[in-house]
Amino acid sequence: LDKWGQQERRAPLHDLADKIKIPATGNPDLKAWGDAVLRFGPQMAKLVKFSDRLEKPKATLDQTRTEIAKTAYKRSAENPYISALCFSFLMTEKQFEKTLDFYQKHKQMGFKSKKIPDIAIDGQVFDKPGYKFYRLPAGDPRGLVLGEYTDCCQSIHGVGWQCAQHGFSSENSGFYVIENPKGEIIGQTWAWLGENNELGFDSLEKLGQQLKTENWQAILEEVRSELATDSPKINGLYVGRGGDTPENLAFKDVTKPIKPKGYNGYRDSLQQYQVWDGKPLPQPTIKPANVPQTLAL
Repeated sequence: LDKWGQQERRAPLHDLADKIKIPATGNPDLKAWGDAVLRFGPQMAKLVKFSDRLEKPKATLDQTRTEIAKTAYKRSAENPYISALCFSFLMTEKQFEKTLDFYQKHKQMGFKSKKIPDIAIDGQVFDKPGYKFYRLPAGDPRGLVLGEYTDCCQSIHGVGWQCAQHGFSSENSGFYVIENPKGEIIGQTWAWLGENNELGFDSLEKLGQQLKTENWQAILEEVRSELATDSPKINGLYVGRGGDTPENLAFKDVTKPIKPKGYNGYRDSLQQYQVWDGKPLPQPTIKPANVPQTLAL
């Protein structure tokens, strides 16, 4: 915790422990793996789940990863994209198959169109030129593993599996992501409609320190403006205060938090900010031009 915990995050011990998964089979040398995790940190911790295939880690992180990569998923051919996606995050065979099965099930039923607004914001607006904020398309498999991008539990095989599944499968739920100029996801939020058609961002998750409070503040203000202008069916905007949501956003606390429509599982929004109450936003005051008075004839 002292060496590898990201102390700027709310729960550094939780974030570290969530990465360590000990397989139920095999006979790994847990002392050797533990020493390697202390030496190389969270990236080595993610490899512990493969210790049923490799009794002891190699001398370096790269050598250990390369050795494990020699074994492919048995069902990779069914969806090479999801296979590559899962192995990029070093998921186990079981985790890959769970992701693949859930995706294929909903593909066969037909991906549901999303009722959460299709909002896109250019990075210039939130002081990140080249970045972009947008709603993830329905059926995008990345929605099932967004927690892997932002080092949180919001993945189909994590503590937040219910959030990931609901966001992927429900028409009243979905995801907004932030991409950097390289097209890499570095921020995200699970979004849902409330019981009275409010829009809720369950929490604001980010990778490292690439997004600061002022970036999120600007994004939320722009979303509020777009909702008030273009989404007459949306009755407010609320943000959960749990997860990695900044503690000092300039919005008031909610005394009666809203609840997701048709969902009773795990979430980070038991406490909330109110970004917008659904009422028309005040129009900016326009000062009259300083025109000199006409001289009397």
